[in-house]
Amino acid sequence: MTDYRVRREVIDEGRAAFLLDLSEEQLREISEFSGLGHLEEVCSNLRLVFTYEEIDRLCRLIAGPCS
Repeated sequence: MTDYRVRREVIDEGRAAFLLDLSEEQLREISEFSGLGHLEEVCSNLRLVFTYEEIDRLCRLIAGPCS
């Protein structure tokens, strides 16, 4: 039986903001509003990170409904 391990990669808020063409402040506001993203502790510091799925959801949220 093959062992499929899901590799959970995350994107920090700076890269996520760049990908979504937003400022980090705008991204934090949208993250708080939508509940997407989470804080992760790195070297005793908290940072806001997103999974690829969350980035996709944020992109759809920002773009709005398509005609």
